[in-house]
Amino acid sequence: MHDLIILPQSLPSALTPAEIDATMAFAAAEKSAATRRAYATDWRDFAAWAAARGATPLPAHQGLVAAYLSDLAQSGRKASTIGRRAAAIGYRHKLAGHEPPTNAEGVKATLRGIRRTIGTAVEKRPSVPRHSCGGRVKP
Repeated sequence: MHDLIILPQSLPSALTPAEIDATMAFAAAEKSAATRRAYATDWRDFAAWAAARGATPLPAHQGLVAAYLSDLAQSGRKASTIGRRAAAIGYRHKLAGHEPPTNAEGVKATLRGIRRTIGTAVEKRPSVPRHSCGGRVKP
């Protein structure tokens, strides 16, 4: 549980165990238990995928992450699952003090392309004609 906030060696002696535990409890409350479990599963999947290719998952290169997300799409995963996997990768990098590869435009573009291709891209609603008073015009 104490992996959410990395404390320098000199700081723990200045804090009581109760202070550290309370701080870590609030940090852990940021995500639900279900989200933490899902992120852990997602991270294991990505790490195994990267290891099978001889790549380092942490810190991961943005090209590796984009290829992983693409592989998920090609294997039939839903866009929501792929988005959560990307979020898990980004979160793990943040916790480790690394810039998340998911912040890179190439990874973002890959995710947008996956959503568009799979069919879950956000579509804008057509504009509805309105009266000058703000109400809708009835057809």
